[in-house]
Amino acid sequence: LHTIADRHGGMVPLHSRLFAQWMHLAFPRECPFPYVAADPVLMTPSHWHGGGVDEKDLKVTPEERKRLVEESANMAAGLPAGDALVPEWSEEEMLFLQESPRRIFGGAISAAMRLILQFSMGITIIRIGFEGIRMVRSGSADKVQEFAV
Repeated sequence: LHTIADRHGGMVPLHSRLFAQWMHLAFPRECPFPYVAADPVLMTPSHWHGGGVDEKDLKVTPEERKRLVEESANMAAGLPAGDALVPEWSEEEMLFLQESPRRIFGGAISAAMRLILQFSMGITIIRIGFEGIRMVRSGSADKVQEFAV
């Protein structure tokens, strides 16, 4: 765990492949071995929530479910007593729930755009404030005279 924490700035990410691998080695019957995905994009939330996978593709028919259970049972029956398919410790890391940052512009252009946006928002707020003050000053004197008996 210390080695995993060293790779991530002193923290062990709970949704990482290395932590899942450590959990498998510590509790082999309760925790499955985390195999490395062929395509890391498959492990991101955006891929499964509107990122190219249709909801109907994620459903399994009862016939398919029965076939998969039978295939799994046949595979498990043919394995020796030990977990022969599980390789030794692998240092390949994958953060399952972490999206890679998407940058539309470079760092300098992005900073300039943020500065311009903040400046324009500040000017707009100041103008709205001055307009509100002007309306209160001009309208309040007329209303006081109008409602005086």
